[in-house]
Amino acid sequence: MFKKNRNQGQISIADPYLQFPKYVQEALQKTWAPYFYKHIFKSINEERFSALFSETYSRPNAPVNIMVGLLFLKELNG
Repeated sequence: MFKKNRNQGQISIADPYLQFPKYVQEALQKTWAPYFYKHIFKSINEERFSALFSETYSRPNAPVNIMVGLLFLKELNG
């Protein structure tokens, strides 16, 4: 059963990122991660992968944009 990931734009109040000191948060903002999120992760169209999932009621899929994003990172890092 295909279910679109709706949590990609919202950060949780329990997110570990918010517990980091300010200097660590600023250092993370200067890495590749924000660019990856903005230009690659948010542009993954999950609807294109819906044909791979069953139409019957079953267990929901893992978020497709997370899985495809991990595959991108795997290929980029060898």
